[in-house]
Amino acid sequence: MQSKATNGGHHLFYTIDYGPRRSVRPDCHSVWHTIKMQKLENILEAQSIKFQKLENEMVHHYQQKWRKTYAINLCKTKGIWTLRGFDWHVFSFNYAGHLSGHKAWDHYRKMCGYQYLILPNANDGAGYWCESAAPVNLLMKGFDLYICPEGMDWTFVHTHEESSFGPFYSDKSMI
Repeated sequence: MQSKATNGGHHLFYTIDYGPRRSVRPDCHSVWHTIKMQKLENILEAQSIKFQKLENEMVHHYQQKWRKTYAINLCKTKGIWTLRGFDWHVFSFNYAGHLSGHKAWDHYRKMCGYQYLILPNANDGAGYWCESAAPVNLLMKGFDLYICPEGMDWTFVHTHEESSFGPFYSDKSMI
């Protein structure tokens, strides 16, 4: 550890060099994702939902497709695709038309043709292609999950702040 005077030799403030940066976050983050995805897979199995884990490149492809559908107004206005680290903020900050709470649930339950994707927020876990006879119920505290068909015709989003924000439902006619 070295302490260096800064600001031209004046001892107003110091920077401390602790040597090479080390972080425990990636390992902890990885364990958290593994636990979270295992919990998600257990829920899918319990609801008799057929699912297949997507390759990372496909997850990224579908996340970009989701953003180009639902975050287009955010991009046009602010020049960014994601707000404050969460894609669902396009709804909470009203950059995309949506329903929330019970109205969102009601609309989502009426959807038919249950082939859909489950996508994580940003690089926050795995994505899945799913098929089921009924809409998947993923009320999982602390998770951000985006449910949508491959064509992005509609989306249903669970947020980690669901008691305050969400869930959200939107479709292409609301944009």
